[in-house]
Amino acid sequence: MNNTLLTGPQHSRLEQVAFERADQMADDLLGSVLYLTRNDARRSTVEDNWAALYDPLRLRAETLDAVVREWYEHLHGPVQPLSGQLNRRLAEYALDRTTAETDGALAGEPASAALADSFSSRFSLFDDAGVGTADALVAEFEGSALDDRIATATVDAYRHYRDLRDDYVDEWVCTRGEMFDAGATAEQSLSAFSPELDVVVLSGYHEFRPVERRLIERLADE
Repeated sequence: MNNTLLTGPQHSRLEQVAFERADQMADDLLGSVLYLTRNDARRSTVEDNWAALYDPLRLRAETLDAVVREWYEHLHGPVQPLSGQLNRRLAEYALDRTTAETDGALAGEPASAALADSFSSRFSLFDDAGVGTADALVAEFEGSALDDRIATATVDAYRHYRDLRDDYVDEWVCTRGEMFDAGATAEQSLSAFSPELDVVVLSGYHEFRPVERRLIERLADE
């Protein structure tokens, strides 16, 4: 895939140039241009801007997450994203198990709402970094400046969190990071999931989380 990076101070002008190039490169087919926006609220605006000049049926505006979910379902069937509420409950129960058996930094501490919120957020960050096992987390902490007691307690809690997920969460429920990783490591070409595509426009990103970056790199290499 030919890749072009457009930069400048005016987003509207960059979008106009992207539209012009997409119109030149894409076939006159339904959904031949895919516009990926970070903000779901911009989808209708993007579609309106395109429709003012070009055939509206040629462009589809979606979030990256929505498209990745579609690709995941092509690979593994129907999926339900792990909700924030369920993630927090798992973190809370994991902390309860950890404090019941450890003499580390969390010893004697109840799984307060603040603590559960904190660890739930940490576990989501681990997921965005592509960390999916307690052993992988140990490897991430090696050589870090994090206090050993905190690192050990975090790994213990994360191990319980993963065990709880395996034991009590339905197999069709998965995290955002797992869906992105499946796309980035799929044996099939990503183009096979969306054969109508000729052009992909990616907009609104200033930086990428590790799982996002790996998938975008895979898409750009095809």
